Amino acid sequence: MLDQNKDARRALQESGTKYSEDISKELTIDLDFWKIYEYNVDSTSSLHNNFGAMFGALGNGVIVIDEALTLEKYIACYAGIHFHKLQRCFSAITNQIPDNSDIEIIDYGCGQALATTLFYNYIIQNKLNYNIKTIALIEPSELALMRGILHLNHFIDHKAQITEIKPVKKLMNDIIDSDLKTEDANIKIHLFSNILDISTVDLTELATKIQNTQKGLNYFICTGTYNHLVLARMEQFRGFFDNMPIACNSYRMEGLAYDIKIQRWRKDFGIKMYIRVFYCNFE
Repeated sequence: MLDQNKDARRALQESGTKYSEDISKELTIDLDFWKIYEYNVDSTSSLHNNFGAMFGALGNGVIVIDEALTLEKYIACYAGIHFHKLQRCFSAITNQIPDNSDIEIIDYGCGQALATTLFYNYIIQNKLNYNIKTIALIEPSELALMRGILHLNHFIDHKAQITEIKPVKKLMNDIIDSDLKTEDANIKIHLFSNILDISTVDLTELATKIQNTQKGLNYFICTGTYNHLVLARMEQFRGFFDNMPIACNSYRMEGLAYDIKIQRWRKDFGIKMYIRVFYCNFE
């Protein structure tokens, strides 16, 4: 099947850099999110001795990143956490979504599109056949968007589907209804990976925009840091919708990840987070 959107997607991605060339080689050999993670850990290894400065440069993971090395630092510091928490979320929703469903994804405050890339990684690894029609990536950093689309294109190409990427280069409070436009008949997956943590995001306005624009079956994956204020915001956001919760609430887990503080990979890396997963049928 001819992918009519492939050239358009390629035009959106980072290109002509050492990073883009290296990561493309890695993913051509082995299409696995872990290759992206390992590359970024290795590329920042000379900085790990001063892990305080690394984490400090990331502003607890919520700043708008507009510098290439800081993008690499982010993945080195946080990709393991994202991987494990989202694996659990994706397992919960894919148990309910039938094969061959037509799907649209909206990734809010997506950064380097880690959540969407991890969704692709999950469905490919688990041999799930979803038809992903469009992906809206909402993110104010053009650099992060371009790098995220670079990663994502490899996974989309592997699925050999006609998939459109819609970059929305905006802060969360600046999005408008047309940025969230979807087809009523498609299943929608809304990804909120640590974006509801940000206190300046207007949850009431965001929920209103979603309610104004979405019809049919919509799944929501919300993850946030282990903080009671974050949990309160997540519950507040969920409370705007007439929703059905999906049981995958997790607070603590352990998994394989790179621990910058001790500069080695650990199978028992401790991960703490809040998760809320639910779905809505909008009329």
